[in-house]
Formats: sequence, structure tokens, C-alpha cells
Amino acid sequence: MTAPQAGGPAPRCAYLPRHAEIVRGFGLAPDFGSFETVRVDRRFLEFFIEEYARLIPFDAGFYARCYADLAEAASRGTVPDLHAHFVANGFREGRLPGPPRFDPVYYLESNPDLVGLHESGGAPALLAHYLRHGRAEGRFGHPLERMDAERWRQYVPVGRNNLARACVDDAVVRAFRPPAIAPDQRGFRGGPELGDTPLADLLRHRRGGRAVDRCPTDDTPDHIHMTPLPLPGHYAYGGIAYAHFGHVMAETIHRVLPTRRLFGRRKLLFVDEFTGAPPSGFDSLPQTQREALAYLQVPPEDVVVLHDDRVVDRLEIAQQGCELNGVAHAEYLAMLTEFSAARLDAAWPGGEEARRVYVSRSRLSDRGLLLGETYLERQLALEGWTIFHPQAHSLIEQMQRYYRAEILVFAGGSAIHGTELLGVGQLGDCFIWPRWDTQTRFYHKVLAPRARHVRTLPPACLLGSPVVDAATGARQDQWGVSLPNWAALVHALRAEGLAELRHFNADIARRAARAELAEYIGNIRKLGEIGLPLVDASGFARFEAEVMTLI
Repeated sequence: MTAPQAGGPAPRCAYLPRHAEIVRGFGLAPDFGSFETVRVDRRFLEFFIEEYARLIPFDAGFYARCYADLAEAASRGTVPDLHAHFVANGFREGRLPGPPRFDPVYYLESNPDLVGLHESGGAPALLAHYLRHGRAEGRFGHPLERMDAERWRQYVPVGRNNLARACVDDAVVRAFRPPAIAPDQRGFRGGPELGDTPLADLLRHRRGGRAVDRCPTDDTPDHIHMTPLPLPGHYAYGGIAYAHFGHVMAETIHRVLPTRRLFGRRKLLFVDEFTGAPPSGFDSLPQTQREALAYLQVPPEDVVVLHDDRVVDRLEIAQQGCELNGVAHAEYLAMLTEFSAARLDAAWPGGEEARRVYVSRSRLSDRGLLLGETYLERQLALEGWTIFHPQAHSLIEQMQRYYRAEILVFAGGSAIHGTELLGVGQLGDCFIWPRWDTQTRFYHKVLAPRARHVRTLPPACLLGSPVVDAATGARQDQWGVSLPNWAALVHALRAEGLAELRHFNADIARRAARAELAEYIGNIRKLGEIGLPLVDASGFARFEAEVMTLI
């Protein structure tokens, strides 16, 4: 590093306290991340905001030119330091500390109501409008500003109408080329063709904070070429038609409420796998998706499903309120809170309630087993816990159970997706019992905004899987088995006040685990006989022998 020249000004280096000191200054406990809402110290918060403002790059010349009232006050000596004014007052008042990023072409395209202003005054008039009015009205002067604001809006509670939206005439919408849910390097190939603008990026199919869809093209190996046919009428995009419960709940239905809020009632257009068949209706959707739409009170006559490529006269598109492995937008959570409270209270007034609910995986005997879980369930039932198998119940029954429980323990995690149509604070105390240690963060994102508290129980140890991907040879852990750390789990259940388990016996748990493994092996063999890709027979035998020695 080059040393500063002698006699020259010392470079300014902003002081930033350690993270622990910031947390302590707000009056928060180190584990504050397990709570959705917290109380913070007002005096420190005000100081923190001022320090944030102090660190923003500041241009005194721009500040004086842009705000004539401050230039006049500075000339009179009533505002001796413009930077100090910005820190103490200007930042709160919404004043800019320096020249903004501004693209007049983008500003005009985004705000067609300003065409007359541009015709009379050109780009300078657009910039003046942005500085005087547009910024305060929530308009964006540059596409990068729009993207930065979107990051904040995923976390900051905001008013209505802040999710991105667009209306496209003569929109090309394509049925997807399988698989619908594919690794990101392949992506989801289908849906509306929206291009690569910042706005389009927000409206495309997204996971984990970025768009993962792309247009099928002639150079795609399994692309089926077809000239899109016309689809007359006015529609709103609904998303993918898909059968997998987790993906439906995590990423394929979160446009419905935003669409209704932003555009009113519209026919929803879903894209199914390309077959070349004409459009169909509600009954052609998978059962899980039909249940989700019924819960959202979408009439069957409002659903159109594409099995080929179409040019739609007019298509309205609302941004996904939530993404797989992403953060639900604050505005969308507010929609869910309002909708689900009314929906669930009306659907089951005075229904049977269970205070403590254990959400089990034990009936999924061919995938994702927690070995010995059935024995744990019997012990919990002795202490008054309700053992709930979600796959045996409709979606609305699952949500009712979760909505009304005071304490929930989710085994494994997949059932947690059943809570994704609940809003802020609509779950009680939630505990995640992961099948392996890396699952926790993914499911915590789902539960944290919806639950009173979220805790993680000691994870099980993933023993492996005999199932492999036919294309890559990679083992499919979601089909595997996990062995609980019984000593750690029992200790945690007692420490959290969830159960005493006075009669728990590790030897009996081990025998139950062995019996469940034998049943699992038999079921996997049967699936292999009907086409599920498996390792070869010797590899399968090694897996069985190795796992048996670990139990």
C-alpha cells in the first residue's frame, strides 16, 4: 500500500464498529435473527441513520445548485456547513447528496405520461422533473436505481403497488420444454418472451434473486420448432403448470395475489409442457396446483393452460411475490397476511385445534426417511402431541392445522412449503428438525417472517442414497435416509420444554430404524423395477450393508 505524501491530506477512513457492537447498540440479543420483529433502541437508531448519511459521498456544489433555499441560507450564514445539513436534515427530507444516476431515454420509456414535457424541454426537462417530482413519486431515473430499490423492497415494509408489473401487447408465450424445474445452467425454457431489460428481469421466472428462464431456440437440442399461433383476448400470466408440491408452493403460484391486487380479476394463463395440443382449462392442471388456486379463490373458468406457443393479444404480468430459495417481498407478505386470515377463519370457524403438532415424514416410506421416526412419534403422542401426516390432507387442511397450532415441529422440512401462503405472524413457535445440517437456512427463510419464533433442533446425519440421476450419475439425497442423533435430539426437546420423553429407549429406537430401513430398501427395489434409475446391483447391496452397520 502506498503511504500518503508528507504534508498531504490524510485519507479519510470511516469508522465502522464491529457487528456485535452494532447489534448491542440496537439492544438486540445475538440470536435476533430467529425473530421476525424486534424492538430497537430509538436513540441509537437515530444516531445510526445519521452515521449512514455521513458516509454517503457528498457533493457540496451540487447540493447548493440543486436546492436554492439552502444556497441562500448558506450565503446568509444560517446554514454554515452544507454537509452537516445533509447529515442532520437533508437525508431525512429526501434531498440528494450528489448528481443522481439518470438516463433520460429510460425515464421517458418508463413514464410515457411525460412525452409532452420531453417534446417541449428535452432531456434537461426530464431531469428537472425527476429531481423536483419524480423521485418523490417513486419513479426511477436509471435502470440500476430500479434494481437497487428492488433489493431494498424485499426487506423493507412498503406500501401497496411496489411489486414490478407490465402490460405487453402481442406477447409471445411459450409452453415449456421439459424439464420445467431444471438446474440453473439449463433453466426453465418457456413462458413469456420479455427480453433482458431490468424490468423484464424482475418479471421473468426467478429463483434465489435472479431470473432462470430462457427462450427455447432452434439451437436447443430438444427444441420443438413451432410458429406461435394467435390467442385472442386479454390475460394475466400465472406461471408454470407443475405437479411437485414443494415447487408449486415455493415458486409457481406467487403471481396470483399480486395479479389480482395490481390488475383486478383476469383470466390466468399457465404454461404446461409443450405437446402441440390446443389450450385447456383448470382440470388439466395437477392436483396440487388446483388445490393452491382453489385456496386462492381462483374460479376454474379463469384458468387457461397452454400446451403450445401462442401470441397473446394483451398480457399483464406481475412480479412473483416469492421465489424459491429467496425472500418473500414485504408487500406480498402483507397481501398474504390479509388474505389468509380472512380465508382460514372463514373456512374452518371453530374447527378442531391442536396446540402441539408434530409434522411427520414417516409415511413417505420410499424417500427422505428419518430412520426411527415412528418410534419418536409414539413417544410424543404419549405426551399429548398431535402427529400430523400432511400428505394425507388437503392443502387447506394443512394450512388450518399450522395456522391454529401454538407449537409446530417440522420433521425433514418439505412440509414447511405448506406454510408459504401464510402471512406475517400467522404461525406460532416453529422448530425445524433437519434431515441434514445444510437444510436449515433454506427453510428458515420460509418460516422466519411467518412464525413467532423459529428454532432448529439437532440435525440428523445423512447416510446417503441408492438413487442416482440417470444423466449425471449424481446421488439423489432427497431420496436418501438419515439417522437421528437421538441423544442430542432428546436433550434439545427437553431443554426447549417440548417433551420429557421419560420412556424413550435408544435400543428400541435403533430396532425401529432397522425395520424402517428394510422397508425403504424394499420400496426402492420395487421402484427400480418400474423404471426409477438406480445404482447397479452391487452398489445397491453395498449401500444397504454400509447403512445397516451404522444403525
